Amino acid sequence: MNTFFGDRLVVDEWKYLQKATTNSERRNLEARIGRLGCNLPIQGGTSTAMSSGFFNDLRVAKEEGWDLTSFITVHDSNTCDFPADKLWDIRKFYDHNFTDFCYDKTGIKLLFDILIGATYQDACEAKMIDDDTIELTGTGRSHLMIIQKMNECPGLKYEIDMNIEDIVPKYVENSTDRLIKEQGCSFVMDKSKYTIKYHRL
Repeated sequence: MNTFFGDRLVVDEWKYLQKATTNSERRNLEARIGRLGCNLPIQGGTSTAMSSGFFNDLRVAKEEGWDLTSFITVHDSNTCDFPADKLWDIRKFYDHNFTDFCYDKTGIKLLFDILIGATYQDACEAKMIDDDTIELTGTGRSHLMIIQKMNECPGLKYEIDMNIEDIVPKYVENSTDRLIKEQGCSFVMDKSKYTIKYHRL
């Protein structure tokens, strides 16, 4: 099997099929090979397209003279660090340098959501209202950390549509309770939720 980029994909199930000893085992392996034959060329090819789009983001940011640092990249997402003053520009940047770039190369429109936060765990859902206004929905802790990062950015002027004193995290203090609610492991859990508009001045 090949992806549409020409990458050759080999599945281990072929060698197991040759060693199958029962009809049931053979049918299960043939069904799995059939599924992989449909899935791998699509998912493998799309992963390659997305990787090239993520690399293009990094390349263009470097050419423009600002720091976009990728630190988690998987087959369907990319987590980057970027300067706080780029908050209002990041959507258009990704639309052009990721989505449009991948579409030009493959004819596939790769749409995506943007989550923004000071940490991976505390990311807020982002929605662009206009060129100078972004709406973020997330925990109080998340908003307070974003605001701190923005206040540390030299020359950045902005306002939010609520008083910072009214942004109050609701932490789950009990570690057992936190573990159950998180359905995993989390050192900090904030159950508050705020939707706040950030306007660039």
